[in-house]
Amino acid sequence: MNIRSSRLASCFPPVPGGLKAYGAPLPRIGITFLEILPAGVLVSLISAAVLRRPEVLSAEPLP
Repeated sequence: MNIRSSRLASCFPPVPGGLKAYGAPLPRIGITFLEILPAGVLVSLISAAVLRRPEVLSAEPLP
C-alpha cells in the first residue's frame, strides 16, 4: 500500500460486513440494480421529454 492509498483508507473507515453481502449472488444483483436505476430513470425521462416534441422525429423535412 502506498502513501496515497493508506491516506485514503484512513479517511473511510471499513463498513461492518461490507463485502460479505456483496459475495452472495442475490444481494449482488440487488446492489447492482440500485446503482444503475437512477441513471436509467434519468435517461428515460430525458428521452421521453425530447421525443414528445413533434419536430424531433417528424417524417417531413423541416423548412
